[in-house]
Amino acid sequence: FLTRVVDVWFFLSSDEKKLVSGYNAALASKIYIVPNIIDPQRCVASTEFNRKYGLPEEKFKILFVGRIIKKKGIFDILNAIPAIAARENCIFIFVGSGNDEEKLHQEASMKGLKSYCRFMGYLPDAECDHFYANTNLLIFPTYDTEGFAMALFKSVSAGLPVLTTKIRAAKDYLQEPDNLLWIKEKDPACIAGAVNRMIAEKELLHNMSANNRRLGEKFSSENV
Repeated sequence: FLTRVVDVWFFLSSDEKKLVSGYNAALASKIYIVPNIIDPQRCVASTEFNRKYGLPEEKFKILFVGRIIKKKGIFDILNAIPAIAARENCIFIFVGSGNDEEKLHQEASMKGLKSYCRFMGYLPDAECDHFYANTNLLIFPTYDTEGFAMALFKSVSAGLPVLTTKIRAAKDYLQEPDNLLWIKEKDPACIAGAVNRMIAEKELLHNMSANNRRLGEKFSSENV
């Protein structure tokens, strides 16, 4: 029905445009790719915030934000920790809730990894957004169906370096090594290797942060 009656469609990624155009080739000229709006001013770096959530400022803070379900790659992050050379100087922060939350806690305990992790549970956006400005790296190893993943692009706008899989909108806007390092789905060894590289190559980390802040301007309300 929609392919017959719609005059103009907005989608979040070129993959979605390709998918819908497959139903009716004439739709391609009616479809536009439009990102979500991101406001980087919602993310504020502060010592008080780190103290509130027990995040040692001297540690390298690695962030995941999203639903706590297997398809988001949360167990792959956990299983990557033993292969990270500087893991004793790292904190892995999981923000979000979901069906696999208790299982994630149990596996972290069973594998002796709980001391490396901070499980924040669900936080409202107004509070959660500050994590993007108070951490060093986002890992988003999802193999779920994503559009314009807000956790990913909020990180970019805050100048946070990123590791993620080649998913929809990420492929449209992000390039390696300017904005991120690509990681493979369901591959803890790949995650560990990418984290090791990011920690070792300070210049890569610095350049990626600066590039992401500039790219984030693309998602301002005025530009969108």
